[in-house]
This record gives sequence, C-alpha cells and structure tokens, in this order.
Amino acid sequence: MLVEIEKTRYKISFSDILNNSIYHSSSKCNWYNLWCRKIDYYEYQMEEFKKKYPILYESFPYYCGLTENAISLINNIDSEIDLFISHKRLYKNENNIDFYNPVNLILDSKVRDICEYLKNCFFYDYNPLINIKNYVDYNINNSDEAILFLSRMLYPSYYFDMYDEIIKGNKSEISILDICNKSSNYEKLLEEVYNYLLLKYIIPEIEWLKKM
Repeated sequence: MLVEIEKTRYKISFSDILNNSIYHSSSKCNWYNLWCRKIDYYEYQMEEFKKKYPILYESFPYYCGLTENAISLINNIDSEIDLFISHKRLYKNENNIDFYNPVNLILDSKVRDICEYLKNCFFYDYNPLINIKNYVDYNINNSDEAILFLSRMLYPSYYFDMYDEIIKGNKSEISILDICNKSSNYEKLLEEVYNYLLLKYIIPEIEWLKKM
C-alpha cells in the first residue's frame, strides 16, 4: 500500500501534538514490561561492550537507575489507560512528513508524544518547564495520568536512543556526553515537575526529587 503525505516542511510544534490526540481504545499500560526487558538487555550488552565503549559503560548505571525509578512508579497503575494515535519517537525538529508517516505511528498513552517532545526540547533546544506546567494544568485529569506523565519524563529514552545509534556505528561514543553533561540540569527539571504534580495529585513518593 502506498501512502502520500503532504510535502510541506514546517516543523512540528507543541500545539500540533496537543491537537493530534485521537482516541482509539483502552488497555493495560505495557511500559512496565517493555522497560524491564530493555534494561535487562542493555545490562547484558554492557558487560560485552565495557572495553569497547568505556563512556557508555561508565554512564549507563545512572540512566539504568532513572529507568528503575520509572518502572517502580508505573507499577502503581493497575487500571486500563486510554490509548491514542501516537508516535514511536517524536522530535522537536521533525517536519510534518515524519509526523504523519504511518510507519511511525503506534497506540499509546497521550502523554507519550508530549513527554518525548518535551525531553527533546530540553536536551536540544530550551527548558520546557512552562509548557509542562501548562500541560499539567489543562490536560492531566487524575493521579494515574500524573503518574504516567512523570514516569515518561523519568524514563531516559533520549539516552537509550543515542546509545543505540552509537552501537550501530551511526554516532561516535563521545556524542553521549552531550546528554550526560546535562544530567544535573535535567534532574532539576524533574524535581520541578514532580513537586508541581504533588500540588495537584496523589502520587508515590520519590525521595530524591522531593523538595524539603
């Protein structure tokens, strides 16, 4: 089957994502199992690659810890979640050809696209805290959605995507430092997000993110 996509080249925006939320169905969230399997795979792989990729080997435990926090958090959701037309990955500088490409579409929580876009903004453009607070104020409706949002912001997809590109030989290992060098600032963003959500919803305690 051939699909024709309108070939305009504008960059997707935050509002594009918000306006593209198309409900499909409801189901159990599968992030817990996916993330557990991914971490197991990477841990095994790191033992094989520790001499070949010393920077990855040194940085990996930190991002593994973030993932374990996200896994622990998502385990608190037992109910089904609403599934929307989403994207495997979503980058701030993508054009609309990629945005509407059916090969890039999946079914997932509506926070998936939002969080991937926001994380990409942080690491490659600007601090999106204002966008985050606006999204929380007008689009998150209950504690389960708040947990989904926070867990997706915790999950370091940005690191694993770069990791995969390095292993494939598409990027040099030193490229990962572009991400690692921003880890402290991203922790501050996570702290702001967590404590803002705490003002509105009951979510599990994450001690290292909680302001005293």
